Amino acid sequence: MGTTEELARFIAETHYDDLPAAVVAAAKIGILDGVANMLAGSTQPVAQLVSAYTLELGGTPVSSVIGHGFKTNPLNAAFANGVFGHCLDFELQGQPSSHGTSSILPGPLALAEAQGGASGKELIAAYVLGWDVQQRIVTASHSAGADIIMGHGVHVITPIEVYKDKPIFYGLGCFSFNEGHGGRDSTFEAVNWLGLLARVTIEDTKVVKVTCVPVRSHREWPPWRRIRRISPGWRTEPASHRSS
Repeated sequence: MGTTEELARFIAETHYDDLPAAVVAAAKIGILDGVANMLAGSTQPVAQLVSAYTLELGGTPVSSVIGHGFKTNPLNAAFANGVFGHCLDFELQGQPSSHGTSSILPGPLALAEAQGGASGKELIAAYVLGWDVQQRIVTASHSAGADIIMGHGVHVITPIEVYKDKPIFYGLGCFSFNEGHGGRDSTFEAVNWLGLLARVTIEDTKVVKVTCVPVRSHREWPPWRRIRRISPGWRTEPASHRSS
């Protein structure tokens, strides 16, 4: 059995009754949060652009574009609603560290509507499996030969997982731009302006050492002009950083 077949079989054979009660409870919160974010996001300026673009694409009108009074095919509806769900950046974080709801929930909602409906249990199972598969892809990357997995980055430092003696960095923080959760003068500054640098030592094409260097963005704008290393016992010193 190939990897794709194995993953597809796992998805097809996993049902609501297989899920632990704690997982179901968490999924209900995530789904409600996701719907709320899509509704709120549908009122934003970017939603007007996405809605117009989606309408222009056309498609069999079977799945709703939330808040915009028209339907399209499931693929286009999931795209538009996913943008709405993420554009305010309010959706919850998960593990692996990402705003997973905006990429997971719109698809099942669009397909359920197109097929004439689905039960709440079916929706919960689909949502949970979306998160589960995200994590399986991460760990499978290491099994396939990857030495280090670097997450796309979120707004705070997240735990570093070691899987089969190889590191997974889900999020190194937000030290390269103005995060904006409350601004630089807010009580969140200690979180928003901290990050990690991953220092990787490679010898003979193999990773032999990985260390982390804590950093804090300087107040000067733009923040990447001055990054300071901070660590107990270290001398605070300027360090250059360029945003690619």
